[in-house]
Amino acid sequence: MKKSLKILSVLLCLIFVLSTAIVPASAAITDAETPITANEAKLKWSLKLGTGYVNAPSVPAVYGDIVFTMCKTTLYKLDAETGEILQTAELSSTPSFGYTPVLAANGMVFCPLEGGMIEAFAIESMERVWTYTDPLGGQALSPVAYNNGLLYAGFWIDEEVDASFVCLDAASGALKWSNVQKGGFYWAEPALIGDFIVIVGDNGSAKADAPVTLKCFNKTTGKLIDTAEISGDQRSGISVYNGKLYFVTKAGYIYKAQLNSDGNFVLLEKSKLSGASTSTPVILNEKIYIGVQSNGFSGKIEVLDSETLEIINTVPMNGYPQSEILLTTAYDDVYIYSTYNAAPGGITAINGSTLKTEQLFIPDKGQTGYCISPVAATNNGTLIYKNDSGTVFAVGKTAPTEKEKSFFEKIIDWFTSVFNLILSLFR
Repeated sequence: MKKSLKILSVLLCLIFVLSTAIVPASAAITDAETPITANEAKLKWSLKLGTGYVNAPSVPAVYGDIVFTMCKTTLYKLDAETGEILQTAELSSTPSFGYTPVLAANGMVFCPLEGGMIEAFAIESMERVWTYTDPLGGQALSPVAYNNGLLYAGFWIDEEVDASFVCLDAASGALKWSNVQKGGFYWAEPALIGDFIVIVGDNGSAKADAPVTLKCFNKTTGKLIDTAEISGDQRSGISVYNGKLYFVTKAGYIYKAQLNSDGNFVLLEKSKLSGASTSTPVILNEKIYIGVQSNGFSGKIEVLDSETLEIINTVPMNGYPQSEILLTTAYDDVYIYSTYNAAPGGITAINGSTLKTEQLFIPDKGQTGYCISPVAATNNGTLIYKNDSGTVFAVGKTAPTEKEKSFFEKIIDWFTSVFNLILSLFR
């Protein structure tokens, strides 16, 4: 008995070490066992809610076993496992082209809407709590951020028109502070780091490489702490890794910045990419993963060194990957998942070591379309995304047969059986 317990203890320690060997530094990194080949990937459910990219559902947001999406004037709460519509709520406006996901935090769902609106609903009851409408209006194209009771959101009207970046009280929707910028904020997600919030946005010019200002604010008061000049529209999120900020621009640059304790920029470096990018950098084990444009709607994924910003590898894609990339650390190799802004609008899976690509999922006829949606993973490894056909997809992993199980999986199964047997002896 004592010998069996000792063996079990050693095994559990080994499992713990293996599971903590890779520490994610991004919300786009999961440890769930997602499907890694087309043979094991299966469509669990699909739900057509809209038509075309104008009336398409918003980018799906996964929260535990729930998926939230907006379409037209309806907020949907879906079961992530089955796609069943659990609850709905009526919105005061529509999402802007379905580009922007909702954000669930602090018991509420925050919905960015057309007309400069942010609307909050209670997660449990789906009852409306408050509505904020910005005086300048605009499209709500930038992801909403939440921190310590405060909500941050940016709006966009046109290339050379003023639009607002606002900080709201998350409980009431009251305006705390705002910043108006020519060109506004298009897909521009801020970074929260310490007492500060950093944001860039559009450059207020039709020129792709015109300068734009990188800004650092006190996240509570809105006091402008420091600025720096960069090149090109910044239409993606700013990622934080090892205390440094990483972001890309449509002018084809990747930037690395750092703040001191007072919120002033003490580092700003840049490196040239092979093309424009609107892809939020995902960083793991000193490597940066981003989607980059080639020509038109063609593109690639580039892997860079997080310290030097040098391009390490390039992976051709079926189209331009404009969204954030998903990584899983559940296997011996890192696996990469990305959509692409071209037909048929499926999911590409990439082995991080060999860089071998496979079309993991291709939608059926009638569900194909261009795609700017990132891929999200549920806790059980189901991949959730949408494309311009107006359909939300859930792609899961088929259960392996006993013959297909790896040696490691069989060992785990054996020790699980032993563990259960030992427990039964103590009952």
